[in-house]
Amino acid sequence: MKRGLFLILLVGLMLSSTAYAELSVNFDPNPVIAGKDLTIKVTGTFYQRIRIYEENNLKNSVGNKYVTGCTRARCKTQTISYNIPKNLKSGRYLVVIYDWQTNKYEKFPLYIKSSEIIGPVIVKEQVKCVFANSNTEQKCYTDDEKFACSGVSSCLAYVYGEKGKKLTWKSTCGGYAYTIIDGNSEYAEFKCESPITVKEQVKCVFYNTNSQQSCYSEKGRCIAYPLKCLVGQDCSNTISCTVDVSGNKGEQVAWKSSCGGYATTTIDGNNEYAEFKCGNKCTADSDCKLGVCADGSTYKKYSCSNNECIPINYLQDPCQ
Repeated sequence: MKRGLFLILLVGLMLSSTAYAELSVNFDPNPVIAGKDLTIKVTGTFYQRIRIYEENNLKNSVGNKYVTGCTRARCKTQTISYNIPKNLKSGRYLVVIYDWQTNKYEKFPLYIKSSEIIGPVIVKEQVKCVFANSNTEQKCYTDDEKFACSGVSSCLAYVYGEKGKKLTWKSTCGGYAYTIIDGNSEYAEFKCESPITVKEQVKCVFYNTNSQQSCYSEKGRCIAYPLKCLVGQDCSNTISCTVDVSGNKGEQVAWKSSCGGYATTTIDGNNEYAEFKCGNKCTADSDCKLGVCADGSTYKKYSCSNNECIPINYLQDPCQ
């Protein structure tokens, strides 16, 4: 009888030992990126709470997961999805699970990569620039001029960059448009107004000279002739000529002269001046032109200051 009881107990222990399965864990992926999902496959009987610790700090957990579908906190073989906290830094961590079979906390190594080391997502797309009401070639371009294209009614720009980046577009016919780099083709639309043609006159004025001069631009040119002075007459050292100009309203015109210098005017329908200083360079007073009195005598009309001939303001008539 005793021997029979002993055999029954022995068989029970053998069956119990055979039923016991050591707790095992598989991670996918490993390493895992912070902020991404981790699949944990646990084989065995375990407590429903799973903790994650830094390898060298088992006092405070950096992540927790409660497993559902367990009976009285006892869970059996399961595949669990867990989102790794995004703020975790790169390094080795330990996933700690309580094993009901051994009544111990088992530690399983897991390597986590910081989300900070993941570079930006680069995508490509096409942006079609549309120029409404245009019958001449136009250009659209980003404000940093990295991307651009040209066409009459439209053109196609090939764009790439960090996903989510906002691009600001400009065009030669004015206006702004905005697109987001997201991998989807988009439109940048501009309304082009028909140019308004206006006319005006530009008077080119040449100071400190009484010799023939000319001014010129892509819109036209004119010649200023010397003044005819009587003997003994003190003629003005300023001559001028006029150019008829036409073009698109708002268009800027650059002018040059035969005696040097530059001037700029804007076509707006209003008459303007393009002024040039001629023959006013000097190193001494003797370089400046003398004044002429009615009797033919001369006087010092200018003084040299900062390499320019400056008129002298006399309190009394220098010819008396």
